[in-house]
Amino acid sequence: MIIETSKNEQTGKYEVDIKTNGVVAELETNKEVSIDVSQYSTPVEITPSSGKDGMKKTTVTLTNISSGGGGSTTYYCWDNSLDSNYMYLPFSVAPNEAPSNETTVIEPFPAGGKYYIKKGTLAAPEGAVYTKISDNEFKYQIGNTLSIFTRDSTKDFTF
Repeated sequence: MIIETSKNEQTGKYEVDIKTNGVVAELETNKEVSIDVSQYSTPVEITPSSGKDGMKKTTVTLTNISSGGGGSTTYYCWDNSLDSNYMYLPFSVAPNEAPSNETTVIEPFPAGGKYYIKKGTLAAPEGAVYTKISDNEFKYQIGNTLSIFTRDSTKDFTF
């Protein structure tokens, strides 16, 4: 490849002329790539497919973007009416059964207005029973300890 530059005397600008000596670049019309954002923490390099010298266009689809689109998450307050405690869960409607997947739970410390975050499941341990009462209420009983949680949207928060 030969690159020649010359000054256009009428405009005063330089012009570039690329001569390929008959070699034609093979360009990909549209390189389509899907990226699971949960798997990357560094820049992603996208290169032409095999046999192509470049791309005219690249279309990137991002998957597994956290809720809220910008990394924000809403936590919904569930008030335990039997002992005046509450916890924050990542769902606003009581599930039909105890979630078995890992869930982030935010609970206040009993005193001092501080909170702690724990990651675990709400799946009932052996002998415990989860019951959905309505979309806004569920019951959790472990042995003789009964908890009834009711939605309190006035305490929801997003971060």
